[in-house]
Amino acid sequence: MLTTPGDLLAEDVAEPRVQESAATVQSERRRDVAGRMALPRVELSVLAAALVAFVAFNLAITLDLQPVWLDEVTVADPAVNLYLGRGFTSTGWQYQPKEQFWASNAPLHQILLFHWLKAFKLSPHSVRSMNFVLMAGIILMLWLSSVRMGFVRTWQGRLAMFACLTCSSGLTFNYCAGRYDCIGIWLCVTLLFAFSLATDWQRWTVMVAASVFIPLAGVNLLPYVVLMAGLCVAMFGRRYLRELGAIALGLALGGTFLYILYATNQVVHVILTSAGGHALHDVVDKTADGVRDGDAQHKVLYTLTHLPLMLLARLKDLPTWYTHDRSYVLLALFVVSSAVLAYRRRELQRVSVLWFGAAAALLVPLVLGFARNYPFYYSWMSLIPLSVSGAALVSQLFEAPSTWAQRAGVTALVLGACYWGMPYRLIELREGPWLAAPYRQLDAFLAANARESDCAYADFEPYYGLIARTRYTLLPTYKDMLSEQERSELSLIVVRRQNAETAQQLAGGTWHKVGELDAPEPYDVVAYRRERPLQR
Repeated sequence: MLTTPGDLLAEDVAEPRVQESAATVQSERRRDVAGRMALPRVELSVLAAALVAFVAFNLAITLDLQPVWLDEVTVADPAVNLYLGRGFTSTGWQYQPKEQFWASNAPLHQILLFHWLKAFKLSPHSVRSMNFVLMAGIILMLWLSSVRMGFVRTWQGRLAMFACLTCSSGLTFNYCAGRYDCIGIWLCVTLLFAFSLATDWQRWTVMVAASVFIPLAGVNLLPYVVLMAGLCVAMFGRRYLRELGAIALGLALGGTFLYILYATNQVVHVILTSAGGHALHDVVDKTADGVRDGDAQHKVLYTLTHLPLMLLARLKDLPTWYTHDRSYVLLALFVVSSAVLAYRRRELQRVSVLWFGAAAALLVPLVLGFARNYPFYYSWMSLIPLSVSGAALVSQLFEAPSTWAQRAGVTALVLGACYWGMPYRLIELREGPWLAAPYRQLDAFLAANARESDCAYADFEPYYGLIARTRYTLLPTYKDMLSEQERSELSLIVVRRQNAETAQQLAGGTWHKVGELDAPEPYDVVAYRRERPLQR
């Protein structure tokens, strides 16, 4: 069959027309998809201009929206080192020494970022700009998917979806903060787009191709993709088992490639330790401190024997999973309450965008919370289906007869959800220091105090200004891997004032201050040089 999810949603699971030939049905489906795809030129032009403006705007204020921080630096470091000719290594990864082939759960971001840096050179702007472009692609893909599959039928609904994608808090944080999640979002949206394709071979090809990269884009994506697949089965029954099989094949191929990549470089144990550590860190840290220092066999045995208790211990964080993103709260209230109302009226159909959005809103935080914990920056997993289903509700409101008060109320709710992302960040800028100027001061300070021969220890904020100006720069996340040889080689410390004493104690020896930057937090750094060699 050539039936797409959009067809089923539009036709309310109508019976197939058995009397028509397969060729006729295929031809009609293709014409239907082409018709749905034919957006007005004005809308396409406005969308293109809006996406260009989105990228330009974020480039202009990126250093003001988010200071340089831990996740951004540790994620970028392997790509930066590869760009600087130091191999695919990291001086900020707490699970392995800096000479070892870097192994973590999301190598695809680093590989793409390396090529991005080759094109645009090393700077905070270039590192962060890749996510801006990826986000523009995500918006375009969702826009086209919503049109092709008939999810969002009016321009008012599509405008609401655009606002939610660009301004809701979890999504805003992700594309502003230099994390790796945007690649995973793009792959998931590509899978959605594949369902709109008219022929089976097109769907399967795109699904296999996108799914291959999912294990490389983040192990955290696997439980999410499995959950979304489960919701598709619950929604459509067995209609799309072949499509789900194509996704499973792609995941298996990608996982195999990831294993071969790390096995060839003899770092499989690192990825297992790091992935497990991130998944269970909250429980392990609080219930079994000794496990962190034990061998791998001890950690595996402890995990297997205590896993049920570990998962139950996470129940205390359940309220946080559902409330840490205010945009999610408002959109979930809108979509879930609409679904409940439709159910009470006997109007809620299992094959509907509303049903899927409400189910995703309730299940994603729960499943992801138990599977890998559910921090704020993973809220995009809920916000994506909520944005589409919320936009579909807005379209229905503007299509059907409705009062001015109903339209105003829904518009206010959507705007409220959007407020907690980009608008809130912009308002915060007026109340605090603009950080782009202090960062430029920091970069000039580092240029005056760093030498090519230096082996430095630094906080995350000075990272970009030091990494290319020193022999190497060790980061706070690396402190447990710090060898005596590396400790003795350290010649420069650049940290925030509050961390100066701790850094000197970690490095050992005697240090004297060579400079201090009078800048707003978190760029209030001080520089030290070693006064006497460390006694070994």
